[in-house]
Amino acid sequence: MKFKIIFIVSIFFIGFNSCSEDDRKGGGISKGTNLSPEKTVFEFIKDLGLQNYKSAYSVTNNPLWGTYEEFSSPDRFGAINLTEIKKIETKNENNIEAVIYAEAFYSDPVNGNNIFFEKFYLKKEKDIWKIIKLKVLKKVENFTSENIEEEIKNFIPFGYSMLDYSAGDINNDNIEDVILIIKSNNNLCTSQKTVILLTRNKNKKLVKTRANNFVCYRGSDINLKPTYGITIKDVYFTVENSTDDWKKFITFKYNSSKKEWYLQNILEEINKLKQKSKTKKDFGEIKFTDFDYENFL
Repeated sequence: MKFKIIFIVSIFFIGFNSCSEDDRKGGGISKGTNLSPEKTVFEFIKDLGLQNYKSAYSVTNNPLWGTYEEFSSPDRFGAINLTEIKKIETKNENNIEAVIYAEAFYSDPVNGNNIFFEKFYLKKEKDIWKIIKLKVLKKVENFTSENIEEEIKNFIPFGYSMLDYSAGDINNDNIEDVILIIKSNNNLCTSQKTVILLTRNKNKKLVKTRANNFVCYRGSDINLKPTYGITIKDVYFTVENSTDDWKKFITFKYNSSKKEWYLQNILEEINKLKQKSKTKKDFGEIKFTDFDYENFL
């Protein structure tokens, strides 16, 4: 069973109340190793997940983060027990300053699991890079794969099985949703495959929001044996139809004002080469529920 979370920058800030300012406290001693800015952030996040709080604290020099005891308290970083780094990217760097964009999942049994999109600000002090500030760009509440897999069982009808699912925020409410692909168990290549959008209500329970039976390939060639996958990034999600010889990527985007998902683009690859690409200029405005794969071959 695949569990995919496509999120761009994150770190779990315990006790963080604002998504635009850094309110934690800390300052530390040097590790004695002159790491690059990216490597410094990588090690900082990794150390928090391993509960090596002293090591994480040693690469910081932020007066707002206080003493080591404050830094490692459960109200701040001290309840983190697992991290998963998704992405680290240098946004700006010179000889003395750097800005690093990072993406990570933080597990915290006290304050819950979250995905954070953040910027780390670093400064070189005596040839050692130190984290002097951290700014949260976005926070997405995260749910474990075990919980999600249990929840989505309720949306798989008798006689159907799951092909794939992916978790991510698809409606820009900062709560993780789920997209599910199911198929009929009649074992025919032409059997129906349904893509289901599951969003969370005010009680954070998954509810079926949209469904489409025609996003996935349903051709008659039994030798193709196509596979299917989903990728979520911000308010975009992509359904992939693929065989050994070709791939088709169908991307939809959420419109916040209309509270609806619309076809954004279609990309087709044959033998790993880009062959055809269509955008909204070619097909106009098409809702997710109105899209039919067979009309875009």
